[in-house]
Amino acid sequence: MSKRGVIAFPSNKVLSQPIAEIDRETVLAKIKKMGISSVLVARSIDKKEIVNHQYGGIYYGSVAVYDNGWQTYAHGSFYRKEYDTEYFIIATKLFEVGNNKPVWTNLSEVKVEGSRQGAVNDFIPVLIKQLENSQLL
Repeated sequence: MSKRGVIAFPSNKVLSQPIAEIDRETVLAKIKKMGISSVLVARSIDKKEIVNHQYGGIYYGSVAVYDNGWQTYAHGSFYRKEYDTEYFIIATKLFEVGNNKPVWTNLSEVKVEGSRQGAVNDFIPVLIKQLENSQLL
């Protein structure tokens, strides 16, 4: 983002991780002191899991002839594969410092493939592209 003239700070560099919730006025005072003009807030608002079932198998039959007549029998195998897919719904809002209303909002569904941190890392370039498309970067 620095290529676009934007200086960005992750929240853990601006605010220490508190034990209790920090009030809005404390946050505003800290970011104003640092000369920050806009704040981008992204947070997970929901999570869903989808369980995918995949059924399959091989069945085959055989016929054998015996002296006393026809005899049939069947052989087969069956398998069931099951895997979960996890999604996070992320709400993103861009605020100008001192304004209580967001100047831009976005709602995204992020699929977790592997680690949750990996999903967040994959989401960041998508979010930047959405800000560019909205002519905010």
